[in-house]
Amino acid sequence: MDCKFRIYGDDRHPTLGSELPRSFSWHDLRAFRYRARHTSACPTKGLCRMDKGRLQAVAEFHGAMYINNDNLTRVAATKNAERDITSIHLAFPAVQDQSILLAMAAWLSVLRNVKDEVERLDADIAQLALTDGAAILTSSIRSRSRSPQRYGGACLNPACDPTRAWTKNFVRQLRGLVPHAVYTTVIGSVLDVWEVMLAGVVVREMSALDIGTSLGVRTRTIGFRPFFLLLQTDLALDRESVSEDEALLELGWM
Repeated sequence: MDCKFRIYGDDRHPTLGSELPRSFSWHDLRAFRYRARHTSACPTKGLCRMDKGRLQAVAEFHGAMYINNDNLTRVAATKNAERDITSIHLAFPAVQDQSILLAMAAWLSVLRNVKDEVERLDADIAQLALTDGAAILTSSIRSRSRSPQRYGGACLNPACDPTRAWTKNFVRQLRGLVPHAVYTTVIGSVLDVWEVMLAGVVVREMSALDIGTSLGVRTRTIGFRPFFLLLQTDLALDRESVSEDEALLELGWM
């Protein structure tokens, strides 16, 4: 696999059409697992290390998120970015499209940092920060501009600034990596994640809360769906590489 990746503006990718399939089918999963097992770049069940040159190329692109949000030096930002890229590559070894790999890394970064920030804030400020972030995401769906600077801004408390910055930079990054139809679908799933985090904040505020409700919110795994929507996109971009018959053969070892 080479180090090229697509950069999108306002044009949708010509091979995807106007929208993604509604669900991630078992056939899609079998096709993905087949490709992970048999790809020539990763002969041992797809579990190979990314070569150093490719890692550096994608890490430098992804590292801009850390420079913009945390004011890190280029070296420190690239180190954090390499950690994210490596984590995504190990979790989804058969992802072949470089832009999808970067989009997954962008989501991993914003999920981790926003979640940590929300847990650090007082409950009332955390609610404001998440509501502000949701406004940014919703506004970004309505506009095809890659600049999110005019989105959101309802929270005037400086404590909201880190969450707002991560959200805006995620919008900018994702806009340039995936076509508009995919962007809209992924952002919709991110808004669902924000809603779950907001529910967790509400739980913190409630003094009299039954155990079942508390556990139901706190033990819920969040943040997976955007990854799988991007994985589905990667399969759509590379659908011809695995035939239906080959994918169906994998049913025996699922």
